[in-house]
Amino acid sequence: FIAATTSTAVSAQTGADDDATTPQATSIGDALRDGDLSAAFRLRFEGVDQETMSEDAAATTLRSRVTWHSAPLNGWTLLAEADNVTALGAEQFNSTSNGQTEYPVVADPSGSEINRAQLSYSGALGELTLGRQRINHDNQRFLGGVGWRQNEQTFDALRSTVDLGESVSVDYSYIWNVNRIFGPGGDNANLEGQLHALRVGYQLNPAHRLTLVHYELDFDNAAALASRTTGLHYWGESNLFKWQLGAASQAALAQNPADYRAHYYLAELSTQPLADQYKVSLNAGFELLGADGNGRFVTPLATLHKFQGFADQFLGTPADGLRDHYLGARATLAGIGFATTVHQFRADHGDADYGDEADLVASYALGGKINLLAKYARFRAEDWSGDTDKFWLAVTVTL
Repeated sequence: FIAATTSTAVSAQTGADDDATTPQATSIGDALRDGDLSAAFRLRFEGVDQETMSEDAAATTLRSRVTWHSAPLNGWTLLAEADNVTALGAEQFNSTSNGQTEYPVVADPSGSEINRAQLSYSGALGELTLGRQRINHDNQRFLGGVGWRQNEQTFDALRSTVDLGESVSVDYSYIWNVNRIFGPGGDNANLEGQLHALRVGYQLNPAHRLTLVHYELDFDNAAALASRTTGLHYWGESNLFKWQLGAASQAALAQNPADYRAHYYLAELSTQPLADQYKVSLNAGFELLGADGNGRFVTPLATLHKFQGFADQFLGTPADGLRDHYLGARATLAGIGFATTVHQFRADHGDADYGDEADLVASYALGGKINLLAKYARFRAEDWSGDTDKFWLAVTVTL
């Protein structure tokens, strides 16, 4: 449930690469021998000037990723993927685990981890996957991989996807551990529990679709985030416009100390490309994460960087909720993709003015193997946090 401009800008640098297709094997030996091995490297600089901190952050990090998957054998596929994140130069930033608390947070801790290790079976009706895996529901508003950070969020889970005819799909996951971006070590590296994620998609026709989602998040080590959420989302388009509407209701589960019920709403309208050569498009929208005085609507498993501005001022919903009005535009010039979004943030419960933000992104692809990115976020505070500027330069190379 995200602005089209923001979604496009982020998709180029999430690092959520597609798995390659390989020929069918006829034996276990062939499946292992004919497997595919690939590598990807993402070098990124992130600078943060935050009014509430005494020092500015400067983080240069390199993520190295190696991925191997077997050739399919009677529908079965094995996949293994390892990541390493390394800080280059002085660590003048708070990675959340390096103890540099005088600096603003850049949540890219150094370390090595098995990012994915999964066994999958694909048949006529759908797919079954067991192990550490990537799970992204739609635009990742409620469940996603946080691929923007150097250490991707993955899930230890059993996932089943089933296609019921051409129009209906069912996707259910039982998750027992969330491997968060703050890992691989430390107290915040994992979220454990009994987590249920259900998504049902219905394609009304080529221009209209619905998605129903339901999440039961019973965390063992984060009772304040335990919640039950049910939501409905609708996408539609015509020759001139695209639009989306979303709504969800959330309540605390039994072990959550807060007794609350909060709501989520989204409405967005965007244009189809106005000039084919430059792919110009505009969008406007409104997103609300509600509060009732006892609690607020939370999305602890979302790809939060995609929402409420790239300055990451609202990774946790404020106690009084949040209203986000936004306008965006995007275009392509000389092969360079440009996107900009401006946000106005207000409280849902009460009349607090949290502030405003402007985001700018430029991205360029070289030959399908190299991607360049520059990004800037400018948050100006009123009744929330302090003025914050963030700047990124990144290059991703896929081999």
